[in-house]
Amino acid sequence: MYTSEFIDYIVSLDQIGGMFKQLDRRYGKPTTENPKKTNGQYMLRNVIKFLAYHKQSTCEDIAKDEFEKNIQTHRKLKSITDDVRKFIKNNLIFPRLVKEDGFQKVHNKQIVTYSLTPVGILYAIYLFCKIEIYEDVIFVEEDSRKADFAFIRTIAKEYSHVIPKVFANFDYFEKVIGDEFENTVIETVTKLFDDPETSIPDQTIMLSDFARYDYWEKELVTHSPDPLISEQFSLVFYANLYSNIENNLSSRRFHEWAKSKNKTKKTSTELYKKDRQKAKKIWLEIINHDNKIKKWYNDFVKKALRSKKAEYDNLWWYKKEFSQKSMNV
Repeated sequence: MYTSEFIDYIVSLDQIGGMFKQLDRRYGKPTTENPKKTNGQYMLRNVIKFLAYHKQSTCEDIAKDEFEKNIQTHRKLKSITDDVRKFIKNNLIFPRLVKEDGFQKVHNKQIVTYSLTPVGILYAIYLFCKIEIYEDVIFVEEDSRKADFAFIRTIAKEYSHVIPKVFANFDYFEKVIGDEFENTVIETVTKLFDDPETSIPDQTIMLSDFARYDYWEKELVTHSPDPLISEQFSLVFYANLYSNIENNLSSRRFHEWAKSKNKTKKTSTELYKKDRQKAKKIWLEIINHDNKIKKWYNDFVKKALRSKKAEYDNLWWYKKEFSQKSMNV
């Protein structure tokens, strides 16, 4: 049912952009209006959105929502439930957008319940927050930011146990970051869908790249790639968080500076330094708030340093060997 192209099964966060492009071709982009019912566009959105708000739901739970929205169609609930079940099994289980997640007892029967995976959570944010990948650049519509964040906050609350290092800390982030919390978090989450921009600090790019492409822990991939992808999600989030806190502080400060009567290069530089200091203070407060988070992130940075040093040593050896052979020719 609705199966014309198999979506790749991904095992690492660095593959997610390619997967989303496949999903765009198969089910339409996030900007698709009036999704069609005949090719799975409508069903995909219906299932993913319902599970974003309600983890561990049965196919009948999802079907009831559709039945109540379109009661005038006179379709029987069982018929809709069967379609939902077939669609999930044929199209969402293999690429691990959705997984079986326990049982619900109904009339003395054990009925399978479903939830989003880490990849499914990211795809829900991508699909319903009007984020679009165009020639490897991420766009988020400005007028949708309030709605975007309401959805991100909802899915973060529902799935805080899946990505606890990020989602379970939203309340604390808001307390520390203050007024710029929403913009900072939205921008940090959207960075998860694409390679870092060249305008952000080198250390952020290096840490993000290491988390996406090289980070691997044996215990995280024993049964499925979900724990690894959740960990990569969290690491890239924290790696980008500092620069996004600074960017949002600087953006607000620039507007204030532009309106002031004392616009000089000196005052601009002084404000920039203050913003960097404040961003650093906020980020350190977030990292140091939880000793487990602090140790986890410090261990990650140490692994990244060892990896980069090994790369540098290999390049230096290659350069040395190449230079010696060139001289002997």
